[in-house]
Amino acid sequence: MAAAPPRVPPIEPGDWTDETRAALEKWQPPLNFHKTMAHNPRTLANWIGFGQAILWDNLLSRRERELAILRVAAQIRCDYEWGAHKRFTLAEGLASEAEVARLASPIDPAEWSPFEAALIAATDDLLRDGGIGDTAWAGLAERFTPAHYIDLIYLVGEFVMVGMMMKSFRIELDEGFERLPG
Repeated sequence: MAAAPPRVPPIEPGDWTDETRAALEKWQPPLNFHKTMAHNPRTLANWIGFGQAILWDNLLSRRERELAILRVAAQIRCDYEWGAHKRFTLAEGLASEAEVARLASPIDPAEWSPFEAALIAATDDLLRDGGIGDTAWAGLAERFTPAHYIDLIYLVGEFVMVGMMMKSFRIELDEGFERLPG
C-alpha cells in the first residue's frame, strides 16, 4: 500500500531562515523530519537541545535507548521513526535484525534477557498506562537508579511526541528507511 502524501512539504535548505540553519548545522545532510520542522524555526531550535539531551546525554546505554525507541515506534505505528532508528541500530551493531523485528511484535520475555524484557515492558507500560508498572519497575531496579527511570520516561515521552509529529505531517521516509512490518 502506498503511503499517503505529506500534508506539508519539507522546506529545503536553500529556503531556511538563519535560525533554522543555525539549529540544523550539525544535522547534515538534514532529514525530511528536520526539513519539515523548519516550518517552525523557534520550536525547532528549542527542540534540538532537548532532543539531543534525551537521546545522547542519557544514562541508558545506546542499546537500551534504541530498544525503547524502536518499541515506541512499533507501538504507535510510526514508520518514519521506525525506519530511522532501525537503520541506526543495525548500522551501529546495537541489535540484530531478528531482535529489531521482534520489537514490532508481541513480546515474548523468554526471547530477551530479564533486564531487557523489563525495559520493553516498562516502555509498553508507559505507552499504555502513562506510568511504569510494578513488575517492570522491579525488573529494572537491580540496575536502575532514580535517574535512570527519569531518563527512560523522558526518552519514551520524547519519541512519542516526535512520532506524533511525524505521523500527523505524514513525513515522507528518507532514502534507506524501511516501513514497519505488517
